[in-house]
Amino acid sequence: MRRDILAKDVANREQLYSEFLKEVGNLYFDSVNRTLHDTSQQASLIKMYSLIGRIRMISSEAVLASAEKLAEDIIESYKRPPMSFQEFQKSWEASNPWHEFTKACRAERQSMPGRLQFFP
Repeated sequence: MRRDILAKDVANREQLYSEFLKEVGNLYFDSVNRTLHDTSQQASLIKMYSLIGRIRMISSEAVLASAEKLAEDIIESYKRPPMSFQEFQKSWEASNPWHEFTKACRAERQSMPGRLQFFP
């Protein structure tokens, strides 16, 4: 029974984190050519904050802090004037906002008790 609970917990977290990454990926891409004054992405921004709320309920502090940092980076990206893809790429390379989130997710998963017994 413990194994089933752990497996479901891991699967739930992986689904949540994947959904969050997909949402913020779409928002980052959109922020290259748009600003916060464009109302077309309001639903996606709300969904992003909803996902952060779910992350807050089940995740480690490191995962939560890095998710919140990603959200802040997206808002800052929308505040900048539209930029070329090359400018965006340089900005991304200077500070990859996903790296800390994915790193925290991996550390959280590796720290879960018994993980190595059930997941090679």
